[in-house]
Amino acid sequence: MAVSWPPSLPQGDAAQGYDTIEEAEDRLLFKDTTSGPGKLRPKYTSGPARVSMPMILTKAQLTTLMDFYHDTLKGGSLPFEWVHVRTGADQLFRFQPGVVPTAQMILADRYRVTLALEMIPGFGT
Repeated sequence: MAVSWPPSLPQGDAAQGYDTIEEAEDRLLFKDTTSGPGKLRPKYTSGPARVSMPMILTKAQLTTLMDFYHDTLKGGSLPFEWVHVRTGADQLFRFQPGVVPTAQMILADRYRVTLALEMIPGFGT
């Protein structure tokens, strides 16, 4: 069973605001042919959709997020449950491989954080 998003971090609309970008998964495979149009077919029936999610956190919340990422999720290798803002359903997410959370200080106790996530298919929505 996956762990849940920490309750002390922004939830739902507060976390996944208007700047959230959801990108459908690319499930197509294209192959050139020697003559005529190339061939296009599905690679698989479902794949992870990517989500870019900015949020504003306090210093304490940033510490919680980094502890969650590094310790609980073992460097982002494990999935976690969170409510999807568009559907309102519980959804399984994971951090995109090779993309760590980034934080930029914008005020003395405020950080703009961008999360690069994948929604795991077959769970929730």
